[in-house]
Amino acid sequence: MKTINFVLPVFVLICQISCGPDPVKETTTYEDMILEGWTSYSQNEFEMAAEWFTKAAKKEPSFAEPYTGLAWIQMKMDHFIKAEEYFNTGTLKINVTADHFAGWAFMKNAQKEYDVSNTHAQTALDADAEWSFPYAVGLSASDLKLLQAQNYFLLADYTNSLLLVKTLNPGFDADIFDSAGQALLAKEIERLRKIV
Repeated sequence: MKTINFVLPVFVLICQISCGPDPVKETTTYEDMILEGWTSYSQNEFEMAAEWFTKAAKKEPSFAEPYTGLAWIQMKMDHFIKAEEYFNTGTLKINVTADHFAGWAFMKNAQKEYDVSNTHAQTALDADAEWSFPYAVGLSASDLKLLQAQNYFLLADYTNSLLLVKTLNPGFDADIFDSAGQALLAKEIERLRKIV
């Protein structure tokens, strides 16, 4: 009898250890899923992050944030077609944040779609003029303005490019109507990319 009393608790303990807790219980809230998703994203654990965001999307299908997270993951992995799908889907949901459009702006710049990139960057800034991305080091509203300046430069719209550069460095000026001034503007954009 003593053997059974000893073996049964040990057996139960082994089962608990080997099975472990289910990472997503029925009682896990939508907010917890989103938090876990972004935490995993911040730690470059993209598969785990995608799992959390997918579960959050199933739990609350009308909210945009799971799609924002999934889009950032796909973008980070250079899966732009899939990221585009998530960005598009997210805009059809409620509570779309500046994070959504900021990520889309960066992706469109990488795809050389500079006009679209500027539109999304401006939408993000209109939603939150002091935007910063808490899930990656150093991304802020200044990065979006610099992105716009770069986009305008690449579109040969030197006037708007200069205006945006001056929001980041008011002391800078260049004669954008000659090639020397345009070269100075390009050099300043590159300098700001290293410090913003």
